[in-house]
Amino acid sequence: MGLVPLQPSPFNVAKSWLKGIEHTALGVPFVASPLPEYVKLHDLGVGLLADSPEEWADHVGRLLTSPGERAELAEAGRAVMASLTYEAHAGRWWDAWTGTGVDDGLPAATMVVGAGTAAPVPA
Repeated sequence: MGLVPLQPSPFNVAKSWLKGIEHTALGVPFVASPLPEYVKLHDLGVGLLADSPEEWADHVGRLLTSPGERAELAEAGRAVMASLTYEAHAGRWWDAWTGTGVDDGLPAATMVVGAGTAAPVPA
């Protein structure tokens, strides 16, 4: 199980969700503080959020004693990570690089998370 306890400081709020996606890609469920990037990741169905010592104890205790819940979170996480690969979004990256894509006005993280089928990269 992965643990991502972060105080809500300006430095930590500016952090990416990297530690969470590293755990998730490896099939390791995690518990994280509810900072913005981890809330986004959790909204995709990945990981658990804990905002108090009681929530931390509850989530960690459940993951330690529930192999079924660990397996469900691992499977859901791997499915989400499979949808966030470079390969899955190569067309969007190409469009962004060449300026040929449509600007949908969304922040980059939202564009990646909300992307549909990527267009093939021109040769």
